[in-house]
Amino acid sequence: MSATLVTDDFTRLRTCAVFAPGREFERLLPEHIEAAVSDGKGGLKPNPDYLLFDDLVHPAALSVEHADLRNVLTAAIGADNLVDLRDLLQRILWEDELRKRVVDAILQLEIELFGGHGAHVRDALIALPPAQLAEALVIGCAANSSVPLLRWPMPNWLFARDCFAVAAGSVILGHPSRRARRRDGLLARAIVRYHPMFSGADVIDVETATGESGPRCFEGGDLVLPADGVALIGIGLRTNDAGAKAVAHALQVRGFHTVLGVRLPKRRGAM
Repeated sequence: MSATLVTDDFTRLRTCAVFAPGREFERLLPEHIEAAVSDGKGGLKPNPDYLLFDDLVHPAALSVEHADLRNVLTAAIGADNLVDLRDLLQRILWEDELRKRVVDAILQLEIELFGGHGAHVRDALIALPPAQLAEALVIGCAANSSVPLLRWPMPNWLFARDCFAVAAGSVILGHPSRRARRRDGLLARAIVRYHPMFSGADVIDVETATGESGPRCFEGGDLVLPADGVALIGIGLRTNDAGAKAVAHALQVRGFHTVLGVRLPKRRGAM
């Protein structure tokens, strides 16, 4: 990994990670875009299957728009410096032990969120070749199949910045606060931990960094570097106090002289 320091958000971009939309958007259904559902008593309750999208998207149009973005980035940094999260994930799945470790972590999450999964699912996932397994973990079902292996697709990986950020030569591993993004965070964490691209990189892990005890939530989209040695961390719907303080402490240790927490209203429009 390049040793170039990301001292502020105006540093020349050298490498960029993106996520090209695919079949996961075909599995985005009406029940995934409702924040609340009936509680059966005339009221509403949070929808456990809400995937944070307010409307269904047109996959073909989305792919065209994303291709335009890739063309702009390619012109700026070169094709060799534009990487896709799918490709990074596929690379770590070539190793048998890592493949099992990643699958077991994902299935453990399924148990935590939904109470379990079919006994056949682990064997079915482990048996897939690396490229197909990467797709299955993102889409939630095997290639050329509509039979679900995992309960949800992962459309939110489109927002690649949220699972991690780069600052002061360090990769910051976040921890999503929303159920819908927990698998996103697990796979992003596996990429940073095991992909050769990040070998030797300094990693700030929000889950284990020095700071307050208790649940820590942080997303990379809440970090802004307006000037050399200055960081702003939004605290609101996605990043909580404990997560922000853990990142702030880690950045100060690495030379940031000013780290400010910015209170944001806890609503989607203020993310």
